[in-house]
Amino acid sequence: AVVSTQSGHYGRDEKLVMEVWTDGSIFPEDALAYASKILIEHLSIFVNFEEDSSESDQDEFDENEQKLKTALLKNIEELDFSVRTLSVLKSLEIEFINQIVKK
Repeated sequence: AVVSTQSGHYGRDEKLVMEVWTDGSIFPEDALAYASKILIEHLSIFVNFEEDSSESDQDEFDENEQKLKTALLKNIEELDFSVRTLSVLKSLEIEFINQIVKK
């Protein structure tokens, strides 16, 4: 939504307010960043210059995505859960962190 705001001496400005929902497999901030990247790629044909930082941004995004995947594939026994918590998770047949995130 576009919302009017009052700022300083210049009168009325507007700001963009977005609400992002996910299925839990990705953080809303990451979903917005990824969607922005896709939008930039699709609109880049209308621009006559290239951004220098896009390659380093992509590398950083890929690195963060890999860290997330690695964390989600950890076995629950690798974490410092209490014995009681581990017992409950095992009774629910949960072995990996990504299974918790999906539920």
